[in-house]
Amino acid sequence: MPLTRRGVSSNLTTLSNEQFAQNGKKQRKNNQLKQKIHNDGLPNQSSRNGKRRSSSPSENGPKKRAFGDITNMDSERLDYIDIDAENRLDPNLLPEYASQIFDYYKEREILFKVDPYLDNQTDITKNMRAILVDWLVEVQENFELNHETLYLAVKIVDRYLMKKDVGREVLQLVGATALFIACKFDERCPPVLDDFIFICDDAYRRTEFLAMERTILKTLNFDVGVPLSYRFLRRFAKCSKATMETLTLARYILELTLQDYDFCVNYKESHLAAATLLLAFKMKRIMEWDSTLEHYSGYKSQDILPCVKKLNALISNPNKQLATVRTKYSHRVFFEVAKIPSLDMLEL
Repeated sequence: MPLTRRGVSSNLTTLSNEQFAQNGKKQRKNNQLKQKIHNDGLPNQSSRNGKRRSSSPSENGPKKRAFGDITNMDSERLDYIDIDAENRLDPNLLPEYASQIFDYYKEREILFKVDPYLDNQTDITKNMRAILVDWLVEVQENFELNHETLYLAVKIVDRYLMKKDVGREVLQLVGATALFIACKFDERCPPVLDDFIFICDDAYRRTEFLAMERTILKTLNFDVGVPLSYRFLRRFAKCSKATMETLTLARYILELTLQDYDFCVNYKESHLAAATLLLAFKMKRIMEWDSTLEHYSGYKSQDILPCVKKLNALISNPNKQLATVRTKYSHRVFFEVAKIPSLDMLEL
């Protein structure tokens, strides 16, 4: 008998009713299974042996936390505080990437370590370099630049002098151009080239600035994404929940090291940052180097203590001819931290 449209419809209706009945049976079985699982728990080895699984929190693990209660979720298993946990709900702070970023910085800082280079310079001394850095600090303050810009400029100068022999007559041009490059890299609204020509008292022409910029970038292979001690310091201060005054004191000590050639060639950026923060703790007599700082910095207190002693000696005998950093941090805006006395060596 040929199938007509009506026959097809009746057959489809019959199939639909049978399928609906079968689906209903499956749904009832699924509901019964869910109810059994809810009452007895998931089947495991003990349930197959006839023993009912306990549902007490002590046997099944820690209690469930409410949504958003993640500030100390790993405190039972970790011997340090997860400092990024409190920011996990804020996508602007990228808390899930923070540790990876600074691990990457620590890997990169080895590639940018400054080797001793003054022995290969025929016309530049430590004092000349210190005078240049002191002038860069003054320019940074006058232009109201970020501190990261200043640290990057000094790093660019040191890396360039590692590879090129520079005469004293162009040393200021190297420093000003390094700051110009750093501004382009780090500042939201960098000063224009005419500002740098003016700040150098028209000692160099525009063409000389642009030629030096090309030379520096080619010499450094255009790689200016350098891990900076200032960024490490801010990260470590966050780990310790240091106050702004304590952080400012550490910043003052760290900025003094920019003028000192020996600190720049003998210590890694993260090492200097950790040592300056520990010295600030000791000067303020507020806290010690705990397990959280050990975890995030990678340094134990005994590892950085020799550097701490040298830093304390540095601020005990400051260079009176180069007082820009000390004057800057003697202002009330910076809590007058430069006036805090250094420690006796026996206290370290």
